[in-house]
Amino acid sequence: MPRSIPHPSPAMAVAMLSLLVALTGTAVASGVVPVATRALNADNAKKLQGKTSAQLVGLASAKSQLADDATHLQGKSPEDIVSLAQTKSVAGFFTVKQATFSMPPNSMRDYSLACDAGQKAISGGSEYSQAPAVVVESRPSADGTTWKVELIDPSSADGAFGNIFAVCVG
Repeated sequence: MPRSIPHPSPAMAVAMLSLLVALTGTAVASGVVPVATRALNADNAKKLQGKTSAQLVGLASAKSQLADDATHLQGKSPEDIVSLAQTKSVAGFFTVKQATFSMPPNSMRDYSLACDAGQKAISGGSEYSQAPAVVVESRPSADGTTWKVELIDPSSADGAFGNIFAVCVG
């Protein structure tokens, strides 16, 4: 007597339906996500109106200056200023100050490096040349014109020496 195939249980029906939904969702997502990305990028391109990143930075800077001091622009619009401005690299806005340090073995010292007048310290650090000088703290001063680096030389035999740095903008 031939055996018949039993009917699927309700749990099997739910499992098959879940598998179908999961596979359909993946197939739909693989087709929709690239289309959505292209649409988003095209929309952003329209917003930029073909301007380069340097022009956008200049335009934003000019607009903030316009809000701060309308007479400083001498009646020019931000777009006029951007078209007249020379393109500058970001590196032209920063100054890196450097000084040497030396410290005896098994000591801790706090070093300061001041920026030029009108500049603010935004970053800093150190590098060592001999025994490791470990940075305990690296921070701007309270008024922001100086970068401070606190170093410790854990070696009991060798003194540490190297350079400290401050990145200043102004």
